[in-house]
Amino acid sequence: MDDTDRRMLELLAQGRSHAAVIDELGLTERSLRTRLTNLRTEFGARTTIQLGAEAVRAGHV
Repeated sequence: MDDTDRRMLELLAQGRSHAAVIDELGLTERSLRTRLTNLRTEFGARTTIQLGAEAVRAGHV
């Protein structure tokens, strides 16, 4: 997990939309989806909400 991934999770945890995260971080929609898929795999999460919970539990957010 890099700094962009951490910031992306922080923004999503704040309730920001995918569009807002893309704009703030300068990502493409595809890049955001790829990063989320990779993080869900890394954390063993099926959903983005579960990913957020696991990231908080692990102290990343």
